[in-house]
Amino acid sequence: MSIEFAPAIVAAIGSNKFVELHDKVTPSKNRKHYYLALEGYELTYQEMEKALRWCGKQFRTGWSTNFGGKKWADCAHGVADLAAAIIKFMDDVNETNIKKVTALANMAENYAHNTGNLYNKFMEKEGFTAGTLHDMKDTEGWFGHSQKDLNRMFRTYEVTRTFLEETLETTRPENNWYELFDYLLKKSTMSYKHTPICSKLVPKPLQVTANLIGPKWLHHDTKYTLNDEYFLPCGHDDCITCDDKDIIAVSLDVDSGFTSMLLSEDAPSAFFALEHNKSHIITYKVAQMIKHKEYDNVDAEMFTDAWNGLQINDPMYKVLVRMLKKQLKKKIATDEDWSSKVSEIMSGVDVE
Repeated sequence: MSIEFAPAIVAAIGSNKFVELHDKVTPSKNRKHYYLALEGYELTYQEMEKALRWCGKQFRTGWSTNFGGKKWADCAHGVADLAAAIIKFMDDVNETNIKKVTALANMAENYAHNTGNLYNKFMEKEGFTAGTLHDMKDTEGWFGHSQKDLNRMFRTYEVTRTFLEETLETTRPENNWYELFDYLLKKSTMSYKHTPICSKLVPKPLQVTANLIGPKWLHHDTKYTLNDEYFLPCGHDDCITCDDKDIIAVSLDVDSGFTSMLLSEDAPSAFFALEHNKSHIITYKVAQMIKHKEYDNVDAEMFTDAWNGLQINDPMYKVLVRMLKKQLKKKIATDEDWSSKVSEIMSGVDVE
């Protein structure tokens, strides 16, 4: 799984819905929970199409054998094409467009995943046969007269009648699927290297969900975690995996929504270097420690190095200064020795 997979699923279904289904905010391993959640949602065909195309994208990634991904990817993209055809027909009702819908619906009937027909979670394939046969089979009629065939026919009728006639109680998902999946489809997996999934640059539903379920559900045993070159930081405050990689992720409130992901001095050389307009690494490191209220772990030498490492052209300059001043004011009021040491090192530099 890629880093955005679990947050995307939970943001789409809703964390409250997952709690309702299996007492946790994280994804469930029971497929019936997903069926139940989606049955109760009212979705537009536009949202369905976007979600299906994202599912197809996920199924095409990371499968080492023919079993699993590709077959399901074909199913997802095929049904996404059907949703797009329905959208086009609803916008322009004509014979050509409805024939396109019918053709794609008939194709979808025959899509198959690895262990059977696409729709066999809801109905046996034979249940569709009577509606799409072109010729009678000798004298048997349009369907067999066995008890099993009769059951299939009436089940098909009942599913159709329920869909067309009954008023079902539905609700909208808490997040807009079109906006969520539109963003996900535009982002490549590697783009999260520079825009961590937990950062404020990510759309709020995805960012909030990532912070809620992380960090355990953000890093999986793939090249994006195990390989330094491809490693994707999540930006979660409590992520041990990122800490082990010596990554310092700073995501603070600034007018521009700027997020910076920097590395400690001994970080692997595979990571990108600092631009000339960025403050020194120690400045960001100390700011991160202050953010986590580790005031006592910032000694006088570290603080002075951090202050001297400020770069006025850094987009984070004002935020970094504010964080350092926060440390200074706190220590001046509580730690006379620390304050004297800083004053001595700075040799008259004005930090008020």
